[in-house]
Amino acid sequence: MARASIAYVVIYVAVAAYSPFLQPYYQALGISLGAIGALVAFTSVVALVSSPTWGALHDRSPTSRVLLPVAAVIAALGALGLASFGASLLLIPSAAAFAIGMSGLSPMMDVRVLDLVGSDRTRYARVRVWGSISFMVCTPIIGLAIGENYRNLFFLLIPSVLLGGLAATLLPGRAGGVRAASLRQAPGRVLGHLPIALFLIGALVGWTAVYAQNTFFSIYLSQIGASNEQIGWA
Repeated sequence: MARASIAYVVIYVAVAAYSPFLQPYYQALGISLGAIGALVAFTSVVALVSSPTWGALHDRSPTSRVLLPVAAVIAALGALGLASFGASLLLIPSAAAFAIGMSGLSPMMDVRVLDLVGSDRTRYARVRVWGSISFMVCTPIIGLAIGENYRNLFFLLIPSVLLGGLAATLLPGRAGGVRAASLRQAPGRVLGHLPIALFLIGALVGWTAVYAQNTFFSIYLSQIGASNEQIGWA
């Protein structure tokens, strides 16, 4: 379980780098708030497709040690594009690649750890909490390291994504494959189960509110004079 905790710690260093600071980076490139919102919405749609695709691949190859580092490499290449291309059209496929990679890493790690702990969900919580601790500790440190140049965040983001994908390979594979419904049939299967359908309605409302705030919260703090370190603390 210690190896799983280390993987979460490293991955959430990456989350601490991009979650608070990616939108202010977009604004620093001269992108308007409306375009930033559209870009975030676009990457969410990309993740909506890529996440179940990663899940289906993982169901069919539960012991594979390739899927997690492949997802990490895709995310790192996307982050490299975000750092390199500025406010050009190439920013869009770069953001899409980053979303594709990141949408596979955490869910596949979660599934492996849940399989490892079996019915003892408290053990999963004790592993997963190290990701939250990593996020809370590292975010203000990363804000301080970024300083006035938002491109500095990629010097932390890209290595942490790659190292997180490498660390995740230490997690044992799942016990067996799953013959799940096809991607076309899966939404109907899920929504046909009333408790899950009701949960997803609540999740949709909740995450709509969260994204409406989170997408622009760091930008707002920056506009009222907060430093990147203060944004990290917030």
